[in-house]
Amino acid sequence: MKLVPESLAGRTIAILLIGLGAFHGISLWLYNAGFRTEIEYTNERQLAERIVGIKRVILARPSSEREDVAHSLSSRTIEAHWGMATSIAAAPSTDPAAVALRAHLTELAPEIAEGGLRVAISHEPGTGATRPWFAIAVRLPDETWINFSVADPERPTDAWYGTLLSTTAMALGVLVISVILVRNATAPLRAVTQAARRLGSDPASPPIREHGPREAREAAAAFNDMQQRIIRLMEDRARTLAAVSHDLRAPLTGLRFRAELLADREAREGIRTGLTEMEAMIDTVLAFLRGEAETEEPRLTDIASLCATICSDLADQGHDTALDRTEPVILPVRRLMLKRAIVNLVLNGVRYGKRVRVAVEKRSSHIAIIVDDDGPGIPAEHMDAAFEPFWRLGAPDPRNGGVGLGLTVARMGARAHGGDVLLRNRPEGGLRAELLLQTPTK
Repeated sequence: MKLVPESLAGRTIAILLIGLGAFHGISLWLYNAGFRTEIEYTNERQLAERIVGIKRVILARPSSEREDVAHSLSSRTIEAHWGMATSIAAAPSTDPAAVALRAHLTELAPEIAEGGLRVAISHEPGTGATRPWFAIAVRLPDETWINFSVADPERPTDAWYGTLLSTTAMALGVLVISVILVRNATAPLRAVTQAARRLGSDPASPPIREHGPREAREAAAAFNDMQQRIIRLMEDRARTLAAVSHDLRAPLTGLRFRAELLADREAREGIRTGLTEMEAMIDTVLAFLRGEAETEEPRLTDIASLCATICSDLADQGHDTALDRTEPVILPVRRLMLKRAIVNLVLNGVRYGKRVRVAVEKRSSHIAIIVDDDGPGIPAEHMDAAFEPFWRLGAPDPRNGGVGLGLTVARMGARAHGGDVLLRNRPEGGLRAELLLQTPTK
C-alpha cells in the first residue's frame, strides 16, 4: 500500500490533512492546559474563601459548640473538625502538590496562615481510592486547630468534550471544503491529462477549454498549440504521401505497359511478378509511413466476424488459416486500420509457418485477438527488435514477400485503439501474437 498519494489533488489534500491535524492537536493541547490551569486556580480560590469563612464562624462560637459547628459546615468535598491538636507534622511537607497548595492558599487568603498553616497530601480515608485528598490544618489564636480534609476536585469533563467535538467538527468542515476546492483547482489539469490520452487515438479531437489557475491555463494553451502543430504536420505528411504514391506508381504503370509489348512470354511473366511485388512493397511502406495520419472514423464492428473474413480470404488463397469458434464481439474501431493490423499478424504466421489459428477473447479491460502459428518462433532476445521497421528474422518464403513492416504496422494499429501487440513463444512450438484492444469505459 502506498502511503503517498500519486495525484496532485491527493498530495495537496494529504498536506492539508497533516497540517490541519497537527494544528488541531496542538491547539487542543494548549486549550486543555490553559483550561485546567484556570479551573485549578478557580478551585483553589473557592477553597481559600471557604476555609476563611469556616474559620471565622468557628472563632465566633464558644469552645463547647465549635465541633458541632465545624461538622455542620462540612460538605462532600470539604470536611472540617475542631480540636486541640492536629495530626499533620510540623515539618513542612515536601510533596510538590502540597507545597503548591500551601503557597497558593497563603497568596489568595493571607488570613488563613496568620496563626499557622500546615498542608499534607493523603488519600481518601477508608476507601482505597487513588484520588488524592489534602489534609489542611489552620491554627486559631487560642492555640486550637481546625483540621480540614479536602478532596482534590475532579476536573470537569463536559466542557473538554464539548470543545473537542466542536473543534473536530470545525476541522472536518474545513477539510471537506478544502477537498472540494482542491479538486476544482486541479480539474483543468485532469482535463489536460485526458486530452493527452485522447491525442494518441484521435489527434483531431476538440481543443480543451483554457480555464482555472494561471498554470493550468498555460498548460492547456500549450497543449492546444501542440495539438494544432501535430494536425498541421499530419496534413502535410498526408499530402506528401499522396504525391509520393503517385510518383512511385506512375513509373510502375509505364513499365507494366511496356512489359505487355514483350514477345517473350517468360520474360513478360517475370516482369509482371516483379512489378506486383514492388507495388505490394510500396503499399506496405506507405501504410507504415501514413501511420496515425489515418482519417478513418471509428464505427461499430464485429471483431469476430472481421477475423473470420480475414481467415476465410487467406484460406481461399491456399493458406491453412481458421478462426476458432467465438461469440460476436462488437467494438467501435477504425475498421480498415484494424483489418490491416490483423492481416499483417496472420500473414506473418503463414510466411514463417504453415498453420495459423486465430481466436478472440474477452478480458477485464481488453479484447484480445490471438494469432497462433507453428513456425520457428522468435528468440527471446529479439522480441523487442521484431517490432522495429524493416527488421526481419532469417528469410521467409520468398513467394510470400514481406519487407519487415508487418509487426510494426500491427502494433501501430493496436496502439491507435488504446492497446498493443504482445509476442511470446508457445511451449508446443511456434509464435503467439496477441493484439489487445481497449474496451470503452461506461
